[in-house]
Amino acid sequence: MTPLRAAWATRDATLGPEHPDTIRAALALGTVEADVGLPAAQDRLREAVQRSPARDDPLYRTAVDRLSGLLLSAGDVAAAEPLVRAAWETHRGTPASEESVRVAERLARIELSRGRRGEAALLLEGVLASAAGRAADEATVLEHHATLARIYRDLDRPAAAMPHARFVLESRQRSSGDDDDATLDALDEVARLELDLGRAAEAERLFVKSLSIRERRHGRAAPAVLAVQDEIALVTLVRGRSEEAIDRCRATIALRQAAGTDEGWRAAFTRSTLGAALATSPQHRAEGEPLLREACLHLGDVDSAPPRVRRWACGWLERLGL
Repeated sequence: MTPLRAAWATRDATLGPEHPDTIRAALALGTVEADVGLPAAQDRLREAVQRSPARDDPLYRTAVDRLSGLLLSAGDVAAAEPLVRAAWETHRGTPASEESVRVAERLARIELSRGRRGEAALLLEGVLASAAGRAADEATVLEHHATLARIYRDLDRPAAAMPHARFVLESRQRSSGDDDDATLDALDEVARLELDLGRAAEAERLFVKSLSIRERRHGRAAPAVLAVQDEIALVTLVRGRSEEAIDRCRATIALRQAAGTDEGWRAAFTRSTLGAALATSPQHRAEGEPLLREACLHLGDVDSAPPRVRRWACGWLERLGL
C-alpha cells in the first residue's frame, strides 16, 4: 500500500486534487484501504468518487462498489442508495456476474430498509436464479431464501413463501440437526405458513414438535417457548378449541408476568388470541371483546409487530362480527 499512497501524494502535490491522474490514484488507494479495513477508506473514496469524471472507468466502478459497501455497513443508506442505483442501471439486463449480483443484493437491502418489500423480492429472486448457474456461497443463498420467506409472509403470500421456508428448514436440518435452535426457528416458520394456508392440523403438529424440543432444552418459561405457545393457542382457536386456547393464553401471560416480560407486541398478540377465544363464548363475550380491541390497537401502534400478527389478531374482529 505504501507505493500507492506515495503515488497519490506525489500526484496530489504536483498535479492537484482535481487532476484525473490524482483522482485515479486516490480511487486505487481508497479501494485497497477498503479491502484491508482502514478507516480512512470511506472518506477518501467518497471524495474521489465525487470528483471522478470517468464513470466508465473500471477503477471507478470498483471504487464505487467498495464505497457503497462501506456506507451500507455503516448504516448510511441515504448516501449508499444513489451509488447502488446507478450501478444497478449499469448492470441491469446484462449477464449475471459476481459484481452485478452484489449490486442486486445491496439494492434489495436498500429496498427492504425503505419498506419496498415487493421490489426487494424481485431482486432476490433474480439473485437466486443466477446462483443456480454458478458457484454461490451456501450461507448467502440460505440467507436469501430466509429473507424471501419473511417478505412473502409479510405480504400475505404464504404460497410464495413456503418453498423458501422449506428450503431453509431442510438446509438447517442437514447442517445442524433437528434440535438446533435455528432449525426450530425454521420449523416454526413453516408451521406459520401452514396455518396461513389453511392447513391448521399440520401447523399444530409442527408447532407441538417444536414446543416439545424447546421445553426440554430451555424450560417452560423461555421466551422462544412462550412464542410457540402463542402460536399453538392461535391454532387451537382456529380449530375450534376455544377453552384450550384460553388456558394456554392465560398460562403464557402468567409466566411472562412472573418474568417481568409481559409487554410488547408478543404480549399483545397473546391477549388478542385470548380476547378472540373469550369472545367466541356468549357468556365471556363481554370480557373478550374489549380485550381483543385493546390488543389490536396496541399492535397497530407497535412498529415491530409483524404484519402477519396484525392480520391474525385484528382479523378476529371481522370474523367474530365485532
